[in-house]
Amino acid sequence: MDWQHRYNEIQLSAITVNNPTNLTSLVCFRLALGGDKQFYDTDLLIEPENCLAVVKALVKVYIDYVQQNPNIKGKKPRMKHLLKDWGLAKYLEQVNSQLHRTSTGIIKGQEYRQAAHSTQPYFHLGIHPQKQPGLSYIGLSLRLGQLTANQLWGLATLSETFGSGQLRLTPWQTVILPDIPDEKVSELLPKLAFLGLSASLGWDAGIVACSGKPGCAAAATATQIHASLLADYLKERLTCNSPVNIHLTGCAKSCAQPGPAEITLLGTTIEENGQILEAYQVYVGDSQKFLETPIFEGEFTKIPPLIAQILSSQNSKILDK
Repeated sequence: MDWQHRYNEIQLSAITVNNPTNLTSLVCFRLALGGDKQFYDTDLLIEPENCLAVVKALVKVYIDYVQQNPNIKGKKPRMKHLLKDWGLAKYLEQVNSQLHRTSTGIIKGQEYRQAAHSTQPYFHLGIHPQKQPGLSYIGLSLRLGQLTANQLWGLATLSETFGSGQLRLTPWQTVILPDIPDEKVSELLPKLAFLGLSASLGWDAGIVACSGKPGCAAAATATQIHASLLADYLKERLTCNSPVNIHLTGCAKSCAQPGPAEITLLGTTIEENGQILEAYQVYVGDSQKFLETPIFEGEFTKIPPLIAQILSSQNSKILDK
C-alpha cells in the first residue's frame, strides 16, 4: 500500500531529489491534494522553506472560493467541491497567482530525478538502526491511534531521558522515538511496556476506526468498541507478521481514513428476528474502487471470524485486488 492511501486534502510528502539543480536542498516536499476519496498528485515539488507560503496560498484560494460559493446543498463547500468545480489545473493556477505576489515559487517535479524509494506503511515499527552510528529509533504502534495523557507525558519524559527529546508522528497513527543509544534500548523497552506501549508488530497497528456511536450522529455502529474487540480477537488467534490496514467506518463518509484500506468495514444496520442489529458490509482490496461490491454483510459478531479467515487464508492475494 502506497503513501497515497493516507491522503489529506492538502498533503506534503518528503522526497529525496537526486538532481539538485536550482534547489537549495536535497530534500523537497511533493504536493498532493485529496477530495471525495480521490487522490490528486500535482507533480510539484516545494523547497522546505517555502512550504508554509505554499500552504497559505492553497488555503487562501480555497477560502476565497468558499466566500464566492457560500453554500452547496446547505453546507460550506469542501476541497472536493472546489476540485470538482474548477479542476486541478485552475486551482493551481490561482495558487500560483498568489505565490507570484510574494515571489515564492514551486517546481515541476518532472524536471528533476527523484530518488527511487518505496513506502512500507509499518516498516518503521520495532527497533531499527539510524544512519548515525550507535543510535536507533523505536517505532511504536498505538491501539486505534490513541495516546492517553499519561502515555504522552511518559513518552516525552523517556525521550528526554534516553534520546534527544523528540517524538515523531506518522501518517499511520504511530509514534517514532528517535536517537536512542544502542546500549540503552534494552533498558528503555520495559519502561515503554509499563506505559502500555510496545515495539512489536500487532494487528492493532493497522486497525483504524472513526468515533462511531454514540459520539457521532451519522454512525450506524460503535466502531471504537468493535475495532478493539476485533484487535483482541485477531491477537488471540493469529500471529501478526505484518499488520493489515483494516478500516472500520460508521458511515460512508470514511472520516477516519478517506483513502482505501486493504479491508474496509462499513457500518450499517440489519433486521433479524424483528430486531435492528448493528452490522457491517465487508469490502476487500485497496484499489480506488474499494467500496463497490461487499463480500459479506452481517452483524458484528460474525465479522471477527470472517476477518481471521481472510487473513489466515492461503489465498492471501485477495488483499491485492
